[in-house]
Amino acid sequence: SYKALLVDVSSPGGSPVASQEFAEYLKDLNKTMPVTMYVDDMAASGAYYIASAIKPIYANKNAIVGSIGVILPHYNLSELAQKLGVKEDTITAGKFKQPFSLLKEMSPENRSYIEKQLLKPAYRNFLTDVAHNRGVDIKKMQRFAEGKVYIASMPEIRGILVDKITNLYKLKAQLKKEYRDADFEEVGKRERPRDLFRVFFEKSLGVLFTEQRGLY
Repeated sequence: SYKALLVDVSSPGGSPVASQEFAEYLKDLNKTMPVTMYVDDMAASGAYYIASAIKPIYANKNAIVGSIGVILPHYNLSELAQKLGVKEDTITAGKFKQPFSLLKEMSPENRSYIEKQLLKPAYRNFLTDVAHNRGVDIKKMQRFAEGKVYIASMPEIRGILVDKITNLYKLKAQLKKEYRDADFEEVGKRERPRDLFRVFFEKSLGVLFTEQRGLY
């Protein structure tokens, strides 16, 4: 049987729902089995949401953390469509049923609706949950929740976004000692990105461009 779980995070983020669900699962699991959180390359956006579920957060000194914010991409291809002779002919019922058309510029009314009804509530939930998980006053956390990313070794984020700097080898040795030479079994192998910065920019720190439902 397993004595403990080491979560090794390396992700630019993803779905807000999946992030929240996984964070809550880890918090519940931690009540019956000790969970240790380690940030390897990156815990940004939704991945940081997950990391915040467990204290303390260990991190590699060069790991990227943060990106607490919300983004919803929209691409205006109306000029290209006009050149290609493509016209949209979508039938809808409901004033705000299709705010994300790629073939026309988003109206100020739709933009305001999206910001007020989607982005701001999602951001508020994200900020509130992370601040609560970390045991940090929400006003203090808000200073680090403007979408910025940080290198884990930066002194100003110690105790707020990250707790302890180490590396995976040292952390495993520490846990092995704590749990009386227990062996590690890898239960969820991840695929490391071939180019960290390509992932960093192309996925815009958490949003999968192929899935507009992703907010974080």
